[in-house]
Amino acid sequence: MPTNLELELAKGNAAELLWNTLVQKYHYLGHKVQVGRCLKYLVRGDGQLVAAISFSSPAWRVSVRDELLRLLGLADAKRARDVVINNSRFLILPTVQAPHLASRILAAAARQVIVDWAWYYSIEPLIAETFVEPERFEGTCYRAANWLQIGVTKGYAKVGASHHNSQQPKMMFVYGLTRSCRRNLPAVAAALRPLETA
Repeated sequence: MPTNLELELAKGNAAELLWNTLVQKYHYLGHKVQVGRCLKYLVRGDGQLVAAISFSSPAWRVSVRDELLRLLGLADAKRARDVVINNSRFLILPTVQAPHLASRILAAAARQVIVDWAWYYSIEPLIAETFVEPERFEGTCYRAANWLQIGVTKGYAKVGASHHNSQQPKMMFVYGLTRSCRRNLPAVAAALRPLETA
């Protein structure tokens, strides 16, 4: 098991080309050009390439997430887009098998992205979100890294100006990127009624 994890920012450099290639080849969603803000990382363990992860602009409108933000006092739409980032891709290379590696990468990436996002975009994100397809995954690594499941989507996707029910419902997880958010999120998440997200 790797003892030392290093994250390399893959943005406008050769690392980004490698990131794109790996995600296109090995991630079930493949590589798509991200709309809006995005930071990508290659992850090395003891010098060996083990994973790729990215964070991007959040989902535009998600009812349970928006209610969570309201309860946290962050209900303004523009503000919400500034304080939430989406863990849009996470890939551990198929040749890599190490216990607890996924949750360790998530923890390291959460620490790194808050610094880099503030540096690159002059915005300090407070919350990370992600969506997990239950037919493929159980969200085990997110739970192990202390992410909270706050709901299940209805499966709607935004296409142009309208929404189409063309996807499988997904579990939604969130993680507080600051100490105060991590302290407040569990109680606020528990106060949410069981909503399905849009």
